[in-house]
Amino acid sequence: MSSNFIKLLISLGTLLSLSVYSADKYCSNASSAKSYDIHLFNYTFSNESQKKIVLRSLNELKNKFEMGDRVRVFKHTPGAYSIQIDQCVPGCPEKGFFEGFLDATCSVQVANKDKVLFQQNFAKSVIEDLKKEPQDYDIFMSVQTLADFYNSNTRKSNVYAAISMVPYKVDPSNKDALDSLFVKGMSGLKLPSTEFPPVTVIGSPPDTELRKFWVEIFRQKKVKFNLMSF
Repeated sequence: MSSNFIKLLISLGTLLSLSVYSADKYCSNASSAKSYDIHLFNYTFSNESQKKIVLRSLNELKNKFEMGDRVRVFKHTPGAYSIQIDQCVPGCPEKGFFEGFLDATCSVQVANKDKVLFQQNFAKSVIEDLKKEPQDYDIFMSVQTLADFYNSNTRKSNVYAAISMVPYKVDPSNKDALDSLFVKGMSGLKLPSTEFPPVTVIGSPPDTELRKFWVEIFRQKKVKFNLMSF
């Protein structure tokens, strides 16, 4: 094996190590560090007032992030999803005045720049699809996507879903319209309660009939969805 080839392998290994470090350098091993999974089903929102609630609620959630928390953002479409963000919240541990000079492992200036980029990426992920025209969707398939995702994902996280929970073109206050879809929801949804983590829903309208509809479905499926206002 030539010395040049060995040098190339070493260089590639160094680059890979640096890229991994760059992606995870702000991750904290502290027990207080949290992990957030945020699923964006923005295509399910057609009502402008709901969109405003989503934006306000996600901003409040963002303000809860602490340095070192792991944040994953998934953007869903009716047929697939993509990972928009998978990183830890940038920041440097607090140090005394003299410690800051002696320990250069974390640059406050770089961390602040990285945090601005993180917040910009988060905002872009949230706003992008909310600007698009509404499209046909199956709300039960959207909920099923979450179940399918956590069937194969064992990471423990605080799970949030920005999803309207409103069936397409259905008035969320219309009990008869919702009741007509109950059998479809019960038969179509396969929600394994043993693997499905508790989910906090963001952006669902507060209509009593819509909440009763989903509470009964989730009760019978034995999964935990928090439909209360975020």
